[in-house]
Amino acid sequence: MLAHMLLSGEMSRMLLLAGPAVAVAVALILDRHPLFTPLRQLLGLVAKPELDSPDSAQNS
Repeated sequence: MLAHMLLSGEMSRMLLLAGPAVAVAVALILDRHPLFTPLRQLLGLVAKPELDSPDSAQNS
């Protein structure tokens, strides 16, 4: 079926146009869904909260 999709002009054009939208949707799901929090922590993509940083004490 994948070969037919790639060989058919119309299907490959639709797949080419839908690719960026699907990629953005997958990226947003991986970024925002709580199910993938352990994966983000494993990759080091979760920002650590700053507690009592010296800069925040001076601004108060």
